[in-house]
Amino acid sequence: MGVSCELGFLNMAAPLSVEVEFGGGAELLFDGVKKHQVTLPGQEEPWDIRNLLVWIKKNLLKERPELFIQGDSVFGLSAPLPERSLTGTST
Repeated sequence: MGVSCELGFLNMAAPLSVEVEFGGGAELLFDGVKKHQVTLPGQEEPWDIRNLLVWIKKNLLKERPELFIQGDSVFGLSAPLPERSLTGTST
């Protein structure tokens, strides 16, 4: 499963515009849509990968949540979810 996103570095409380892309069959869990342009709501703490994946599960996932995240891991990955802030190029 591939997940990629381009993120802008914004004020912690500001909403964050993100493009999320699914591949390798993962798009089937999202009605076959590979690319999603979304705006993450503002929050007090910076967004990290863990929070992003939970948000995706709650707001974009259309079916079979057990195939996306299982406990504290992303399906297909053996390591637990990292706790890193999301930063990148401005959008």
